[in-house]
Amino acid sequence: MNTFKCNIKLLFLVLIFAGAVSGCVKLNPVNNPTSPIGLIPKDFNWKTITELSCTVKVASVSGVGDNSIRIIRIYNNSLLNEQSLIATGAATPALPYIVKISLATNIQAIYVQEILPDGTTTLLTKNISGTSLDINFGTASAAGAPTIVSQPASNSSQVVAADSDADGVSSGYDVDDSDPAVAFASYFPSASTWGTYAFEDLWPVKGDYDINDIVIGFRISYFTNCSNMVTKMRVDYNMKAAGSIYNLGAAFQLDKVSSSNVQSVSGRALNGTSPFAIGANGCENGVSLAVIPLLNNQKDYVSYSGYLNTVSGSYLNTPDKYVSINFIAPVQQENVAMNAFNMFIVANTRGCEIHLPSFLGTTNFNSSLATGYSLFPGDLFKNYDGMMWGIMIPEPFEYPAECSSIINAYSHFAEWATSGGTSSTDWYKPVSGNQILNSIYLHEITGAGPPTDFDGNIYPSVTIGNQIWMAANLNTTHYNDGTAIPNVTANASWAALTTGAYCDYNNNPGNSAVYGRLYNWYAVDNNAASKVTSNGGKNICPTGWHVPTETEWKTLITYLGGSSAGGKLKETGTSHWLSPNTGATNLSGFTALPGGLRYPTNFQNLTSNGNWWSSTTYTRPINRVLYSGNGNVVPGYCEKTYGHSVRCVKD
Repeated sequence: MNTFKCNIKLLFLVLIFAGAVSGCVKLNPVNNPTSPIGLIPKDFNWKTITELSCTVKVASVSGVGDNSIRIIRIYNNSLLNEQSLIATGAATPALPYIVKISLATNIQAIYVQEILPDGTTTLLTKNISGTSLDINFGTASAAGAPTIVSQPASNSSQVVAADSDADGVSSGYDVDDSDPAVAFASYFPSASTWGTYAFEDLWPVKGDYDINDIVIGFRISYFTNCSNMVTKMRVDYNMKAAGSIYNLGAAFQLDKVSSSNVQSVSGRALNGTSPFAIGANGCENGVSLAVIPLLNNQKDYVSYSGYLNTVSGSYLNTPDKYVSINFIAPVQQENVAMNAFNMFIVANTRGCEIHLPSFLGTTNFNSSLATGYSLFPGDLFKNYDGMMWGIMIPEPFEYPAECSSIINAYSHFAEWATSGGTSSTDWYKPVSGNQILNSIYLHEITGAGPPTDFDGNIYPSVTIGNQIWMAANLNTTHYNDGTAIPNVTANASWAALTTGAYCDYNNNPGNSAVYGRLYNWYAVDNNAASKVTSNGGKNICPTGWHVPTETEWKTLITYLGGSSAGGKLKETGTSHWLSPNTGATNLSGFTALPGGLRYPTNFQNLTSNGNWWSSTTYTRPINRVLYSGNGNVVPGYCEKTYGHSVRCVKD
């Protein structure tokens, strides 16, 4: 299927690889550039988590030897269950339990248990403040008096006595009592919940921000010995979706662990040797740090055609997989925590790595691919305006549908990002008020699914008032019955037309890939009275959609506030609109783009004007116009031989 990606990726494929030449990376200065969502603070790292270094201290207790281990458990909510368990470890009065934990930024407190050798359990609640926390049991500095939660169980003496692997941790609390190298574990997001990585694949060019080019669910377990040192890790993962035309691989680098310290990698079946070739220990060859590939190509993961789980109404179940990593020498837990867990994808070639902001490429990353592009100073994985190509969500994430920008799919995404991550910290949760459902990927939907033209182009849509509009300009080369629309390039031929035709602005298909195609009046007029001289009654819009009437345009404009409606329709920023793009907020999600127009003898106004047909005519056809320097929507009357963009509305 010749699927039309918003801000189509095929257009830039050549550009990306043309950048693969020697030379320095050019990072343009950032003078508070405006992104599609507004001004993003320069130091915003796009993290949805808070990382805390926790030191848990215990005190001497009568009847318990100071060398006896106290079990420590840390939870992220008061339920104290598997869903909230994030860390377990050991402490004595002389040796505190030190662990780095990662929490969703909207979590305000942690709950810390101390379990004595006789089974007595004490709980402390600690409010989160700063980047480090000291938790003290049984001392005057404790944050509130300890609460006795439970007394020893009747069989506690038997539990304490059992220690099959002789590591000093009883079988009742040992994560693996058959392995002396494993006693405890910490987790992200928790012992039984999953997080999500979601990526755009077009780096270093801006994408369409549906961030579903590859979506990977994951859960990490860090296994520690009785001294709280990590001896092995397990990463459970599931490729949930892949909305990409590229060949994508995925891997993670442990930024503070040498490849030579990895003894073995198991559980993963990696197909092929490109882009990732692995050595005997399971790490990628030729990289000094530990790079653990998950897949070489998204289509190796599960058999599918087209896109995987990004077009609402289509769904294919994908299996859970895992990779287990054994270390030669135990490592500090903080050296494998989330701030050092560097998930990335590669697009088409090994050197084209795409990481989350604030992370660095591996030594196999080809930084020269960024040459000539406007990227953020000091961070190759943020655009010059602060926008990202990847994000991590600390829970299962309902990602946008194909061609639906996250900006429009999540109501508070922009507020969160422009606040530097301090406001609307739960923007990604699937609760009322957060989501615009017709922009979210849904396994099952009612109706016929997203608008799809005869060419296979899939269009995002947006509900505005009681109307549903396409959120991209039409790009088809056929009527919806399959009849080809003639592509007329010569000015004289275009001027003489009395039947339907389309063109690319300046006869350049690259312009249509971004702004959609231009159509004359005869291509959009399917009124019965006109069909002899225009298009024979054919519909240019996808089945179930039509070219809007002037009345429908007026309804849209009135709903959005009349004279201020134009700004609410226009895509923000100046990536596609000529500066100053006055009044642009795109609050409606319509994402109007300035496709220009074709006069009978020439092309004009790409990036400065957007012109859209209505299906209504009086003495002449009526169209609607948006200008870069005006926030209004202006009605116009024009000749049938003009070429304009088309936005379809749902029947």
